[in-house]
This record gives sequence, C-alpha cells and structure tokens, in this order.
Amino acid sequence: MTRKTLSPVDKAFWESRARSHVDARNSLNTCPLMGDKVQLLPLRYGRVERLNNLPDTSGYKDLKRPLGLRLVRDGYLYVIDESSGYLHEYRLENGVPTKLLWQDREVAQDVRQTAVGEHTLIFSRDSTLHVAYAELQWTAAKCAHVLGSAADRF
Repeated sequence: MTRKTLSPVDKAFWESRARSHVDARNSLNTCPLMGDKVQLLPLRYGRVERLNNLPDTSGYKDLKRPLGLRLVRDGYLYVIDESSGYLHEYRLENGVPTKLLWQDREVAQDVRQTAVGEHTLIFSRDSTLHVAYAELQWTAAKCAHVLGSAADRF
C-alpha cells in the first residue's frame, strides 16, 4: 500500500481548517502589532559579503546588495515619545539596552550612569517616536535642545 502525500496547497488548506477560527475573527489576536504596545529591537543592518567558496549564494544572485542583520554597536539610544514629551535614554552594551534613569543632580550633569535595569523598549503603538543613536552620551544641553526643538528631531 502506498502512502498518499498532499500537495503543499492541499496541506495548507487542511491545516487551516484544523485550527480554531475564533482567533481569526478577532483582529487583535492575529497580528501582534494590533495590540496596545509595540517593542522596538535595536538592530543594525549591513551588506553581506559574497564569498567565492560558498555554493549556496545562488539565492542572492538577483539582489544587488544582500543585507544582513547585526547587533547594534555599543553606544546610546535616545527615544523621544512625542505624546508625553519624555526622553528615554538607553545604554547599549553587547546589543543589550539598559534604561538610564535621571535623578537628583544627574539631570543637569553630562554623565548619567544610574541604570534602572529595564532591557526592553516597549512603547504605546499610537505614539510617535523619534529615535536617535550616538556612540557617545549626549550632554544635558544636547538633551534639552532636542527636547525643546521639534525641527532637530528629524
């Protein structure tokens, strides 16, 4: 007796029929971006170099510049939430963001090191965010300037 295999289209049809359709009717359950919050992932991208000795580069033959994701470099990430006007400052080390909290005299100082310990960048989906990266920490004057001038956020 031979075993019958389904074509990929038929297999996809029967797999979709086996799943619950209750979640598909609720748009909040189908797409994670439809929730109240969205998480930012600090990544960078760069060109993928082609090596002559790899046989599986045929998938990139039509691409002029194949891109690859890499961890973000060490530095500082600044996120301004336009709805609240709050400036979030994150220190990036080995691709991991650590939120910095300004308290007491650190608000007016150029070097701020008090870490909260939060490692996620989660914001409201409805807010407009302005994101900037810097290898060196911004001074207090630069932070105040960017917060006060909407034209300098672009």
